[in-house]
Amino acid sequence: MPPTEELPISSCGEAFRDLYARGELLDVAIRVTEGADGDAAHLPPGEGQLRAHMCVLAAVSPVLRKMLTGGFKESRTLNEAGMRVITLHEVSAVQVKGLLDWIYLGTTDVRSTHELMMLGKLADVLDVQALHERVRQHALKGLNDDTCAETMQSAHDAGLTEINEECLAYALKRFDAVAKTDGFLALSEDVLALLLASDRLESSSEEAVYEHVLRWMHYTPGSPSPNAIRGTELLRHLRFPLMDGQYLALEIHQKTGASLNNQDCALLKNLTTEAALWQIVPAESKHLFKLQHLSRAVLQPRRGSWRFAGSHIRHVLRGHREEVQALKIWEGKLISGSVDWSMSVWDSQSFSCEARLVRHQGAVCALEVRLTYLTSLAPSRERRRG
Repeated sequence: MPPTEELPISSCGEAFRDLYARGELLDVAIRVTEGADGDAAHLPPGEGQLRAHMCVLAAVSPVLRKMLTGGFKESRTLNEAGMRVITLHEVSAVQVKGLLDWIYLGTTDVRSTHELMMLGKLADVLDVQALHERVRQHALKGLNDDTCAETMQSAHDAGLTEINEECLAYALKRFDAVAKTDGFLALSEDVLALLLASDRLESSSEEAVYEHVLRWMHYTPGSPSPNAIRGTELLRHLRFPLMDGQYLALEIHQKTGASLNNQDCALLKNLTTEAALWQIVPAESKHLFKLQHLSRAVLQPRRGSWRFAGSHIRHVLRGHREEVQALKIWEGKLISGSVDWSMSVWDSQSFSCEARLVRHQGAVCALEVRLTYLTSLAPSRERRRG
């Protein structure tokens, strides 16, 4: 008998789909418990929707195959109808129904981002790789400013690391836009802390980051107190020392502090006061400054805060021992002034250092070129001209 072009087994998928829709020859029941205490969940109308074919489940999930064939309790437990019984803990009936529909029908009805992530969590637990990847693709395909925060929180709650990391990277790059959405206000404190603690966060300014966090702190729906706030410990992640001194004193220390209770106001004032003191300490003496409330991490600018769309680093100039406070471009030369009391002259094409001038006894904070004269200023109130 010559071989047929199409094997009979190739139509099995359609046959099982028809059997599932008709509820025929189902030989395994799935019992779900939504809590850790093991109480059975309330099933949706038609308990038969949580029944399936054992061979189908074993084919798509290595975990279910082990449960059914590996000598576990599930391989021996039978219900009144003589069907095998699989018990899945801390899983909802909606998740299982979605999984079965996807297995048999190739599609499932997902009504929210939360449901999608919970379905992805179940696929991850049962090692249904195809569904796990489909959930990931669907979640990231629709990722934008409006959906990022909600998707990130749901993925975090479901333990879907890949989706969570993709959303985190998006939120760090588009922080100002994401922070204006309702989903941002629904973020948990620990998720928001991950964003604020990152050096990769890109924002128009650190002041803008503070305004977004303040809006999140005051969003407390359902709270009996109209002045209730939350998450004040997030303030420790803000880089107050990098903010404008006037904004630090007037907008934050005075105006914002008046809207907080005594304990929260004390934390804010301690952070802003120490930040203001740090700003006025001379650069050459900052290493002697002992921080009491601020962390060393908030003293450094965020790596992404200075970048513009499409920009990239062409070259890194190394020569100063301390931070650079003044720059001037003149006739193809780049002149830099540093808090290490020195000035350097760089070639803008080769990026090599052509000269190093050490004539001040203080940090160089300003440079100006007129004709062939270079004028520099230092906080010692002296002025050098060369």
